[in-house]
Amino acid sequence: MADINDLTPALIMSGQAQQRENCILCDVQLQTEGKLIPAHRSVLAAASPFFEAMFTSEFKEKNDTVVKLNDITPDALEVVIDAIYKFNLELTIQNLPEVLAAAHMLQISGIIEKCKIHMIDNIEKRTCFTFLALGEKYEFKDVVSKANEFVLSNFTEISKTSEFKSISKDALLYYLASDALHFTQSECEVFEAACLWLEADEDRIQYVSDVMKLVRFMLMTANTLGTIVSHKMLENNSECQKLVTDALVYQANIYTQPLIVSNQNRPRGKLEVLTIDGDRHHPVGMTHVTKSFKNPKMETKIFHGTISAFSRVRCFITTVQQVMLKRSLSAVQINNFLFVFGTDNDSLLPVTMRYNVSTNHWIDLKPVPRQATVSSMCVIIDSYIYLFGGMFVSPDIVQSFYYEKDSLTNIAHRYSISANEWVKIEDMPQRLGKSASCSVKKMVHLCGGTIVGESALKITDRHYAFDTVASLWLTKPAMRNARAGHVMEAVDNSLYVIGGKGRGANYYLECIESYDTESEQWTEIENTSVVGVWNASFVSDGIFITGGNIMLMNEGTPQNARTSRIWKFDTTSKKLIEQPIRLQVADTNHVSAMMVLPKLW
Repeated sequence: MADINDLTPALIMSGQAQQRENCILCDVQLQTEGKLIPAHRSVLAAASPFFEAMFTSEFKEKNDTVVKLNDITPDALEVVIDAIYKFNLELTIQNLPEVLAAAHMLQISGIIEKCKIHMIDNIEKRTCFTFLALGEKYEFKDVVSKANEFVLSNFTEISKTSEFKSISKDALLYYLASDALHFTQSECEVFEAACLWLEADEDRIQYVSDVMKLVRFMLMTANTLGTIVSHKMLENNSECQKLVTDALVYQANIYTQPLIVSNQNRPRGKLEVLTIDGDRHHPVGMTHVTKSFKNPKMETKIFHGTISAFSRVRCFITTVQQVMLKRSLSAVQINNFLFVFGTDNDSLLPVTMRYNVSTNHWIDLKPVPRQATVSSMCVIIDSYIYLFGGMFVSPDIVQSFYYEKDSLTNIAHRYSISANEWVKIEDMPQRLGKSASCSVKKMVHLCGGTIVGESALKITDRHYAFDTVASLWLTKPAMRNARAGHVMEAVDNSLYVIGGKGRGANYYLECIESYDTESEQWTEIENTSVVGVWNASFVSDGIFITGGNIMLMNEGTPQNARTSRIWKFDTTSKKLIEQPIRLQVADTNHVSAMMVLPKLW
């Protein structure tokens, strides 16, 4: 006799499973394609709303000893019934579509959920399109999302499969239009995949224009474009020929490329933000940034300065692609390009370079026609870059962490992006370095920094504005706090100043202050633990702050230390929020530039 304490639900169901296998007390048989599967009405009704309604309502099957299920295969029904009795679902890639169809018809939510989880956990090259179709059929949004992410992350490999050739036109257009599409080498792989799909069915020739306009020909090299222009898919199509011709013109005019905003030159991939780390003592290296779908991990590359990348979820760094041995960086971004102004390590001459995110390639531009400087301020407005002040570089200064007051300059220049030419503009009102700069409505604002004192450099609270239309300098209300080595970002019509060093031997500022350019009023916002901030950039809904110094307590004594932390300052709530991700190097040095790629956030 069984003890009452031993009568668990699992034991009871185990007994019923044995009864079913031996056809003991079974009161119904399920028939599909001629196969009979014995079961108990009460067990089926408890597990399935479908059977509960059938056996408790006035359906004709209510009292039938044999119930026909014409839309379920025998094997799938056997798996489902075994799962009901044994709490064990035997799923394989092969039987999942039929098992899911059976569970859906019988309204067994537990089995449906297990099928969904199985699909998410087993998306791979041979299953992605099958699971994608099932996800769309049964409206499993997370399955569809994961399957599409896998296809986009492994596009080159998957585009060579037979299943790829059978996807719908809408599916192909979705993949080709995506910024998240990842190729192994170049956009040429996307073009080849499009051709494979078009060639798989002669009726698809009508879609050539629709398909090819989503291939980003401007991301291809001139040599590649010269080869594919005569491809059979393109040669007799005027729209396609224009796409290639426009791309050839784009590649031929290298200086105007940053000014062209088009779907044709928007980069693909998961890269969202670049931060460049480097100062007068550390050369800079360049990395390429990707995302791994299966085994995400972070690989740190440290080599005389670094470049890091972060996204809102996580970041992944891969191998070093380029090394740029320059010092003393100032940098600005326009669209998919980063302009960097530095000093050559060996010659100490000024250097201007441009980085193309789409091609992961640097080119040299015309250097600013003046002695090389560090700590210059630069701002981009329309098609011009403005470079202000800084400190002149000399061999003696390069070997030192400090600068003499005679090294400061008030010289200002403007760079034409399209012409690759520099012109001198009105000098600044005074010599200034280590200031912060940004623009609002054609007006460049410079706040704080170091100026020439009576016997040495000193930190200032001064605020100047340069009217780029009138080419005129204006003096604006000073900040509430003198500071240098800080950051400033413009959001709408307001300036936000964060961190920096104040007056004093080791005095770092913890406060954030804002300036309304319409009322011309400064407001102190918040005290924070972030003190020496080296870089920040406004992204979508906040100012992201990378690296710099923070104030830590060491045995009751405040002490500033370098940090790899990342914060977001929410300009709506006026709150500073630490992010769950960090820069790649724990003791990161001066972060000289942050690059935010458009339309990826």
